[in-house]
Amino acid sequence: MAAVIEFRTGSAISDHPVVHAPRRPQLSVIQGGRSPEAIRLRRTYLRRRLVAAVAALALAAFAVAAVSSVLTGAGAAPSAGTAVHTVRPGDTLWEVAVAADPQADPRDVIDRIVELNSSAGTQFSPDAPLRVGQRLTVPASAG
Repeated sequence: MAAVIEFRTGSAISDHPVVHAPRRPQLSVIQGGRSPEAIRLRRTYLRRRLVAAVAALALAAFAVAAVSSVLTGAGAAPSAGTAVHTVRPGDTLWEVAVAADPQADPRDVIDRIVELNSSAGTQFSPDAPLRVGQRLTVPASAG
């Protein structure tokens, strides 16, 4: 007969397992809401939420600024020899070009209007429909 020895304790293990009486439930103490660990976790959670909220507000402010600059034409500030024309119902780019410089070829004036109203972030297209209230920078002094 061979003996089996428990490696960790060095004591012999019998062939017949020892049956212990069932244990009674024991009370376990867990970390509550006022423990240092819970306070640290709550602070981390709040810090993450604060950073996310600030990032969302910054992104929203940037988006509002970008959209408002596109809608108001802030990227194309009028300079010497230009004026701002606010699109009215029924206006076409051809009519705006003719009104801006009646002696010039309207196609050349349209090219200049596209050049004046194209900013780094937006491309003004002569094929896109004009919107009522849209502000266009036009050459000459008509508007």
